[in-house]
Amino acid sequence: MLNENIAVEIKDGRIFIDEQDQGFERDDQEHMRLTARALQKGHTVHMLDEKRLEDRRLFGIGTIEGNLGLVGQTHTVERIEVIIQAAPADRTDLDWHSYIGASLADGEFDDEDRWAVHVRVPGDVWKRLEFDYDAGQVREIDLTVVAPLWCKPTPFFHQRRPDLKLTPDRNGGGGATQGKTTSITWRDRPATVTDPVVGPTLAGDDDEPVVAGPGPSMVIPARLVSIVSWCLPAIVVLLAFIASRS
Repeated sequence: MLNENIAVEIKDGRIFIDEQDQGFERDDQEHMRLTARALQKGHTVHMLDEKRLEDRRLFGIGTIEGNLGLVGQTHTVERIEVIIQAAPADRTDLDWHSYIGASLADGEFDDEDRWAVHVRVPGDVWKRLEFDYDAGQVREIDLTVVAPLWCKPTPFFHQRRPDLKLTPDRNGGGGATQGKTTSITWRDRPATVTDPVVGPTLAGDDDEPVVAGPGPSMVIPARLVSIVSWCLPAIVVLLAFIASRS
């Protein structure tokens, strides 16, 4: 249910709704990570002031590492719509610009089509992405968006905070924030981890990208074959020398 009017106040890095401290702090550089799947391509041509404009985009459903909601509401989502477009050539200020928003105007909390992240990438990045998509080489896209978001306080600065919140508007019917996309990775198959990491890890290691590849059982035999192929001629010469001296 939406409220007819709520008082939202931000003071000293805290957010108050109807004078009640909500227990969140704002991080202007909070990371939201998500993976977009079920990707489709859209192409729109329209006229504006007698000018023909073309709009291309990739869109799909993104799964968040954590969840997203509005401050003051218990409802959260883990999947949101993802829209990726090229920034206009004459608007370099929009390169990597990102918008995260929710629109709940009718009071319903349908997830994917009411929560969205809109990402604009530089033209050269878009061309490579579009080319690979048309070639069937884009199945998933990983995105990291940095934006002002509300989170629960934590004593560890490097600890991920999965419960992310947007500032609600005055009737609680939506919210939005703007930031930057700091990384985009696309691939032609779902990401998999073939071998667990053995040994101690340092704080912050979970921010490193996961690279799928052959496990040690496949790498070691290849190295042995390489060593033997280099040493075999020397062994043959040595045996021939010993035989000639005997």
